[in-house]
Amino acid sequence: MEKTILVLMLLLLAMPFVTADTNLFDGDVGVGQSVTFYGSDNTQNTVLIENIDAPNERCLVNIGGVSTWVSESDEAEISGFEVEIEDVDSNLCEVKISPKENQRANVAITSLEIVNVEPNSEGFYFVKDGMEVKFLAELTSDSHVNDLEWEFFNNGYPDGEGATKDINGKIDIGIGVNRLEFSMVFRESMDEIYNSGSFITVLVIDPEGDKTTTSAGMNYRGISVYTEGDSGCYRYRDPAGHLIDAGICEITKKERDHAITKVVCLAKEEKFDVGNKVYDVVLTNGLGVLRVNGKAIAGNPYFAEDFFLEAEEYSSDPYCFEIVLGCRGSDCDGSDDEPEVEEEYDDDWFSNSYYILEEGESRTHVVEGIKHTVNLLIVEDVSPAIATFEIDGEVTWQMIEGDIFTNKVDGFKLRLHEITLNRAFDDEDVDKNNGRIDIVSYQIFDEDYDGEGGKRDEEILYPQEEIIGTNCNNGCYVNHNLNKCLPFGTRLEYEGRQSYCNLDGNLLSQKEDGSEASNNYECRSNSARYGVCENIKEQQSAMKAIFGWLSRLFGGN
Repeated sequence: MEKTILVLMLLLLAMPFVTADTNLFDGDVGVGQSVTFYGSDNTQNTVLIENIDAPNERCLVNIGGVSTWVSESDEAEISGFEVEIEDVDSNLCEVKISPKENQRANVAITSLEIVNVEPNSEGFYFVKDGMEVKFLAELTSDSHVNDLEWEFFNNGYPDGEGATKDINGKIDIGIGVNRLEFSMVFRESMDEIYNSGSFITVLVIDPEGDKTTTSAGMNYRGISVYTEGDSGCYRYRDPAGHLIDAGICEITKKERDHAITKVVCLAKEEKFDVGNKVYDVVLTNGLGVLRVNGKAIAGNPYFAEDFFLEAEEYSSDPYCFEIVLGCRGSDCDGSDDEPEVEEEYDDDWFSNSYYILEEGESRTHVVEGIKHTVNLLIVEDVSPAIATFEIDGEVTWQMIEGDIFTNKVDGFKLRLHEITLNRAFDDEDVDKNNGRIDIVSYQIFDEDYDGEGGKRDEEILYPQEEIIGTNCNNGCYVNHNLNKCLPFGTRLEYEGRQSYCNLDGNLLSQKEDGSEASNNYECRSNSARYGVCENIKEQQSAMKAIFGWLSRLFGGN
């Protein structure tokens, strides 16, 4: 036994000293011979000497199916390894193989799902308050990676800002598809963002970027979880503002239970005494338009700051609707607090003014005695960035910069000017969304605006200089639906108006007869002579009369 130990000690002393950063292989390999070695991640690899060019002192080295000539005393990268030839003779190559410096794996999260809860018919996951939810993620990689860090947030996208809980761990992954399983308990009280028990989760791998070169968007993935807690959410909005069976809580069951139901018939006013307010409701016409306290209501259901309203046709003769009107927020508790007076603005149509809104904020515009409320529902960090508004109860589509939305009730128009993502705030505001928030700027204008000096035909419909990244150097950018750069002089109908692409890159309304014009395409008649738009029909009538006179002069009929 003692003799055996002594022999082992002598063998150990005879071996070269190896550190964590030493070579993966260092030895002689004969021509046509292959030798197995192990990478730093314990993966098995094979080096093969396919050929030897002794006169030029080089060897043809094959690793992982890739062959490369390597000269003596030179280095080459083969299949992610550093290869050096230290000596060459007619039949042998002395090969040294080491790990490539700063080698990184390409890793992506290809899927994330909940395995112990079935989604509802619309694909949303509802869980009981306090339930442990089990998740399964699939990761793909082109390399073996040990101790890859991951982190999971219950709310916060994509970096966990706003999350109230997170879990983390490490995983060893191999080439191909890998599985990551974890679980988290969800409680309604943890939702400090929406206060409705709804969570937009996010899983992040390699958060510090130490071991991967994953492109943005592939190292994180989320899934929404909705708790069924004491608040009893009755209706939800999705991130785009549409009413669904999941999302941000819009009405609680308590608020719904205190709603008042009445039948309102055409032109007859009904009073709803809800919470600490009285609402006058009138059905104004046969199209089902309702007015609450004099304000036209668009959208069903409709949600205001202090009340919500649902309407359903009750009878056709007489024309009546069944109205459900309920209180929201502090107005439900019957408190004697004075309602906050909403700030109003006296605004001009299509002025050069730009109005700023933060995500979740609203602003009231009073134009020609009519009040309009603009609410910025959500801003989404996609490419291009999109924003969704609610205008007088009507939810817009997902708008990009330059889009124009027209309210169906009275033609109120909003143009989205610019979206600013993750705007930083001053120190005094750092408590707001961890010091960062998304904002937008917009303009408002009337469809009957005549423009400066009453020249409606000179109105700029789509200012080219305000469009970023459209690359319309030789034409006009129209909108994201067409996504076109139209050539100068193109005639088209835009926003219900006969328009043309002007030489300055702006889209203008076509001019009426008698207006000054330099080109035919500027005119509705498509005819400009002597610098003036002409009436084609009048020209044709005049020419017909002249030819008739000439015909009779020369004996014709």
